[in-house]
Amino acid sequence: MDIVGRTHRGLVRENNEDCFAVDERLQALVLADGMGGLNAGEHASAETVRTILQSLRLSQPLTLDDLEQAIHEANKRVWTLSREVPSLANMGTTVIVCVRQGDHALVGHVGDSRLYRFRDGKLEAMTADHSLVQQLVDEGIIDAADAHSAPNRNIITRAVGIEARVSVDLCQIDLKQGDLLLLCSDGLSDMLDDSALERLVAAQNEDLSILGSSLVDAANSRGGFDNISLLLARITQD
Repeated sequence: MDIVGRTHRGLVRENNEDCFAVDERLQALVLADGMGGLNAGEHASAETVRTILQSLRLSQPLTLDDLEQAIHEANKRVWTLSREVPSLANMGTTVIVCVRQGDHALVGHVGDSRLYRFRDGKLEAMTADHSLVQQLVDEGIIDAADAHSAPNRNIITRAVGIEARVSVDLCQIDLKQGDLLLLCSDGLSDMLDDSALERLVAAQNEDLSILGSSLVDAANSRGGFDNISLLLARITQD
């Protein structure tokens, strides 16, 4: 895979609580968006990314069960730290994990950080947010078209480290050469709806470095109200 990552504090927040990492040998990508007082969110996201990759490296070949267990290990780590260290109390984080395995990828996520797949000019969300707004959409209370501008759209219903146990969504997606994967925190997806993201990706996906910078710039141009982080991965021949 060809991979590019970008992160930016945004224009409002005083620090950056996002974290991401890539293990090229495993072809694994992990992105987390932390939350918590002071710098606790930074600790939650960093510990989650580190713990997940550490766990995945111990399991070969990887399965969805291994991916779920890695996220549970991260949840246990963050939960324990938040109870043992007063300055880290109540910290938590979202996480999105994607591991490529030839013509498919294993995906696990908690919270509202997302995975998109761009193929044949179309951008498709591969994950559904664990958020209050998504819950209202699922229940038919609001229309999906109104979700992006709905009040309280930043309230998430699941996060790593908030409780002793966490429910993880898992799936397997198919891949083909030329596909482009986009993992991102809500600092990007809240500023740019899916149609805006699709237009930008379609226009600039030939150069991932330029595309990554353009996506961050576009989110900041619309307010940059949160930290902005993303990973772009082009599927190439093994």
